[in-house]
Amino acid sequence: MQTHPDPAELLTAMRSGDTRALDSLYRTWSAKVRLFARLQLAPSGLDADTLADEITVDVFHDIWRHPERFDGRVAFNTWLFTLARNKAIDRLRQLQRRHAHAARRGAHLHRRHHRGR
Repeated sequence: MQTHPDPAELLTAMRSGDTRALDSLYRTWSAKVRLFARLQLAPSGLDADTLADEITVDVFHDIWRHPERFDGRVAFNTWLFTLARNKAIDRLRQLQRRHAHAARRGAHLHRRHHRGR
């Protein structure tokens, strides 16, 4: 059985700029994060695969920028999947706002077009 490095140790190494630690964390956890994000997004009817890829990148980008945010009060996987869940929710909200804005703009253009007749 393959053993994985301790995530807390990797995060400590990342605080010093160790990119190998990020690579190790990514190799160990990215597929799990991607699957989790995809399952969170699946009911949305959107392109869950593409969005899950984007969220996975966002999660690990945030971890690289702020490894100190993991304080050990909860298990690493709980923290990681909470981060992924929050990113998925944020992305869905962002897309809903865009869709609502586009719908309002389309309705406005439709009214303008029909007033001109």
